[in-house]
Amino acid sequence: MDWDAVGAIGEILGAIGVIATLLYLAKQIGQNSLMMRATIKQESTGAVQQVIYQWVEHPDLWIALIKDEELTEEKETQLELILRAGLRGFEAHCHQAELGLLDEKEWAALKATIQQHIHYPKAQKHYLLLRPQLSERLQAVVDPVIQKGEE
Repeated sequence: MDWDAVGAIGEILGAIGVIATLLYLAKQIGQNSLMMRATIKQESTGAVQQVIYQWVEHPDLWIALIKDEELTEEKETQLELILRAGLRGFEAHCHQAELGLLDEKEWAALKATIQQHIHYPKAQKHYLLLRPQLSERLQAVVDPVIQKGEE
């Protein structure tokens, strides 16, 4: 066997090694993407649950929100903090949806939830106070609901 043949065999083995490495990396990237989506789903669910737990701990605030009842200053502050936490959580969901990290069904459900909550006058009041601090992504989801309600 001459040196040209040895060199050709070496190049073939090198090419096989490169292809094997690329296939391995493609598999790893796919698994990483799957894990990232699972983590985002888990964090998303956890954020929504945290807000729900706040309503469970403060049912009087939930009732006041729905019925547009007057609250003491302390209770109004608690309500504002719960709504602020919820809005910030939904703001993160808007960003994740924009990046394509949420599937369509998940995003539609989250979007429907925020739109449902923003129908309440107290929620709108607090949203409008916080609006300058919130992202344009969230505003694009919430503002049409408020504008539709004003018509």
